[in-house]
Amino acid sequence: MDNKIQKYRKLEKYLNIIEFRKIRIGSLMAQTFELNYYNPCTKSMKYFLRILKYLVYLFFPVNSVPIQSNFIFTKLISRFHFNELMDPLIIHYLEHSAILCNGNSFHPQLLKTYPIDKRIIKFSQTINNSKRDIPKILSVFSITTWILLKNRRRLRLSKEEYFFFLAQLLIQLRSVSFWNDYFSKSTIKPKCIITEFDRNSVSSALVLSARNYNITSITLTHGVICDYGFTPLLADYIFCWGRFQQNQLMGQGVSSNRILITGNPMIKAFRQRNISKSGLVVCFAISPEISNRTMIEIFISAIKGFDQITGMVKLHPSLLKKNYLWINELSSNVIIKDCTEITNSELFEKTDLLLVHQSGIANEALASGIPVVILEPDGDDNFSELQRELIIKAGCKAASNLEQLIAILSDFTADPESFKIEGRARSRKYLDDLFDTIGEESIQAMISGINRLTA
Repeated sequence: MDNKIQKYRKLEKYLNIIEFRKIRIGSLMAQTFELNYYNPCTKSMKYFLRILKYLVYLFFPVNSVPIQSNFIFTKLISRFHFNELMDPLIIHYLEHSAILCNGNSFHPQLLKTYPIDKRIIKFSQTINNSKRDIPKILSVFSITTWILLKNRRRLRLSKEEYFFFLAQLLIQLRSVSFWNDYFSKSTIKPKCIITEFDRNSVSSALVLSARNYNITSITLTHGVICDYGFTPLLADYIFCWGRFQQNQLMGQGVSSNRILITGNPMIKAFRQRNISKSGLVVCFAISPEISNRTMIEIFISAIKGFDQITGMVKLHPSLLKKNYLWINELSSNVIIKDCTEITNSELFEKTDLLLVHQSGIANEALASGIPVVILEPDGDDNFSELQRELIIKAGCKAASNLEQLIAILSDFTADPESFKIEGRARSRKYLDDLFDTIGEESIQAMISGINRLTA
């Protein structure tokens, strides 16, 4: 575990000495620390002005109007990856649910089939605090401001981090106030909260507030479980993909009775793609990394030597396509796709080989019969835990430089069918441990789990 993760976990634990409506501030702020770990804030004045704005809004509360429902689902973003995770559950429980989302969270086709306008709780509503909580919010905010300032040097907080955390704290305190008001006014108390990610800044206030009203909460697994992100668990239960993730969660301190294995609904049944040696598609699925440009340049240089290969770059859901149009200046033979243009299952139907640096999409590709290659330009000594699992247990090939990647592509283009068959054979045991079930069978397992926990 690197020093920054240790720093933010220590900060989360440290701030848990402060409470607002029986909710610990460190847990409430969980994703604020994680976001800053992956994308450090750089403008202190920007967040100072945001603090002033939210302080002004604090004195203009809006009354919440609960939607009477047995379930509340969160739909965090309008990305296909998450649509495949949550939409089947939302559809199943639709008549008895409220849905926390923004205006673009649903695929247009789904909206036509299942009108949900009267069931939506908009994100913007959830930062409307109750009037009676204004003094308490000000008190908790002032105490936290003082504690962070007093211990800034010991906690190794930069000025930018200090103002960023305080700006996010105001939003989160107001969200807790909203949900407390929402639940206290509900004539039908929800049985269950189901969220894609309990430590998300939208979900954490909801999940933690629900506990005060004895409402069961469940978080689903939307990706690989890394050192930092999923734990400590805020929800009562977590649904995971298989035995491998169950062991990971238990290793990170989650009790076994809070874990249910339900498989991965985002993976569809494997469809054999007909391979044509003259038209092979190699896709590089990138994650939000600082070194993306370097790795993309290696990828483009490697495929330039193979006339039969068409390159594709699949952007991570957090990345904007407009920021990657420079790729076409390097090569006109590379297609760029973001998550709104192609689902993962559609991607696997069009791809013959997947290149990744560090991304959970590798597991989905292997389950769909697509061979995976790991690119780690920092050298073999810098493989992450996820990369090592994919190389050692799943049998994925790895490249640490341009020459090694070209050699792998040469083997692939020489006999792509054999390359695929050998890859599937190497990854079979790994996949059996990773995914208990997939697709429709997994959806039914999640529904059964929800019904059992809320009976």
